[in-house]
Amino acid sequence: MTRTRLTRVGAVVALTCTLVAGPAAASFAAEAPQPTATSQASLPGDGHRHPCTRAAHVERRLERALARIQGDAQQKGSVAWLEARAAEADQAGKTERAAALRARADRRESRARTLTDAQARLAAMTAKHCPTPTPTAAS
Repeated sequence: MTRTRLTRVGAVVALTCTLVAGPAAASFAAEAPQPTATSQASLPGDGHRHPCTRAAHVERRLERALARIQGDAQQKGSVAWLEARAAEADQAGKTERAAALRARADRRESRARTLTDAQARLAAMTAKHCPTPTPTAAS
């Protein structure tokens, strides 16, 4: 078969599938139950059922990532470490490598701002939706 003929056959098949499945999909969507206000209110954010149980784990991950990014020149993966490697590349005459390392450092700095914002959003979510543990009476 020629390429043109294959293209035509593909277009006919796609059109046929659209015409046959289109009304069925529309009727299915019309019959689907709509979520109620109570079900949406009990599921904060993206609808995850247990965000409060994951909040501590997410907080630890955010803290570790920020500590790595904001570390000193000895901390592998930090912005300072990337800038030190860029300076070494400059001294060795590898200007393209140095530019690439500086670009990575810039992206990593912007990632630190994103992670800080995520920490703030997580704190707001846990304050709003997660019950605070009640202090137990000391025996």
